[in-house]
Amino acid sequence: MPETRNQAEAPYPPVGINTLPAEILTEIFRLASLRHRGGNGLDGHWIDICRPIRPKNAPWSFSRVCRQWRAVAIGSPLLWASLNIDGIPRKASGEQSLLELALRRASPTALRMRINLFTISWRFTIVVCSHIDKARTLKVEGCRADFDSESLYHQNDYSNYTLPRLETLSLQLMPASAPSYNMSISHSTDWNLLLDPFNRCANLRSLSLTYLPSKWIGYDSTTFRSGHIQWHQLVNLELSVREKEGFILSVLKETYRLQTLSINGASIITDTEAHPLSHLRIILPHLATLSLKDFYTGTLIQYLSCPALDNLSCEAVRCVPALQILLEQSRAPATVKLDVEDLGYESPPWGPVMHLLSHAASLTLSGHGVDNVRQSLERFLILSELGDNSAILFPGLTAFNLRYQGWLHDSVNALVSSDLVRFMSQRPIKVFTLTHRSVDERRGVNLSLDSEGRERVLERLGDLVERGVEIRFETFDFPANDFEEDTPVIEIDSSDSDEEDI
Repeated sequence: MPETRNQAEAPYPPVGINTLPAEILTEIFRLASLRHRGGNGLDGHWIDICRPIRPKNAPWSFSRVCRQWRAVAIGSPLLWASLNIDGIPRKASGEQSLLELALRRASPTALRMRINLFTISWRFTIVVCSHIDKARTLKVEGCRADFDSESLYHQNDYSNYTLPRLETLSLQLMPASAPSYNMSISHSTDWNLLLDPFNRCANLRSLSLTYLPSKWIGYDSTTFRSGHIQWHQLVNLELSVREKEGFILSVLKETYRLQTLSINGASIITDTEAHPLSHLRIILPHLATLSLKDFYTGTLIQYLSCPALDNLSCEAVRCVPALQILLEQSRAPATVKLDVEDLGYESPPWGPVMHLLSHAASLTLSGHGVDNVRQSLERFLILSELGDNSAILFPGLTAFNLRYQGWLHDSVNALVSSDLVRFMSQRPIKVFTLTHRSVDERRGVNLSLDSEGRERVLERLGDLVERGVEIRFETFDFPANDFEEDTPVIEIDSSDSDEEDI
């Protein structure tokens, strides 16, 4: 019997969420638990764990709605497998039981943990270390005293731990957050002890070692032995350590499987004597992404050869001759990011380096202050016209990004100049992106470009728009969190609630 018009248009009866299968509910819970970017300061992407539990805090809230939701939430280990342990008062007691509860609910799933030793007591480290064999991603931060053998390692027989699942490790030594902290620590950080457990990590693929000196904390002279890490199995490596160039070279000589390498040259000690490996060239056959930062002096990078190089990022790199030798021994990268302010220095000359980079299809220029960026951008535009036989550089450029950290409203006219428009008009650019900081947190100022500012930019780029060039306006904040973007992160808070209630 054919249905009538009224029957066809009759609304479907409402369906309750409890009728959804458990796997659908689990996915909804996971999406609702995702962390969002941005926030307060450098670590704004982390939840502030010093506040009391609120009903909307996931995934704890899912277990307090009804029996079905509770069963689904507690029975979904992935919801509990990413833990951020930071900012817990040292005298707190309730958080420890919550931490133990989350660890039990996450079992047997591999864990992702971020631990700030400076903000928690050693009792929490004992709880974490009892489950550390399940860690797949581990980020440990702390000050010099936190890494002291009399604190963390004395309370835990750290050297006996094994981490069979560990794939990603980050160790970051931070300056203390306040001058009132006892800075007159006589001991030196023992990197040998710090790295000892990780020479048994057969699955370790990504390693980040960051030693941040400050005006309160001096450099350590103690070195760590390369034998503590199975460097040859690493795929991703980030180094910012106080070591001699020769040591860094000896490490890189073993990392022949690297695909991504990031080196901060600010803390690297330039050797006065000849490098023991200076007669060799260290070939990284699989390295596709290379990031160099704060290389004001030194020759370390000139010993590297990257035949598979595809992505190069340079920030505050002033040892231009060494960079030139590196590029001569490597494949020309297709994607290049340069600190435009480096180009403002006439000595050493950037011309030869620009020639070696001119085959890039994607170029990003980043900078800070308005005047510095404007002057450096003018210098770059001059260099880009000085090709061999009057040929322009970057002839195949299809994507151009101007990344700027500053007050963009007052600098549109200075940055989007007629010379910049001519530079883009002479190349087959398909996408131009103007990227700027969205907020200045310290001053509480919104830096976003308003509609009037965007109209001014589009007006200046009128010929490019008519040619079909896509113009994008993007903003950025501080770096996103170290967990994957689709990973929910658990908040460990104090609460008077009983375990059965959460």
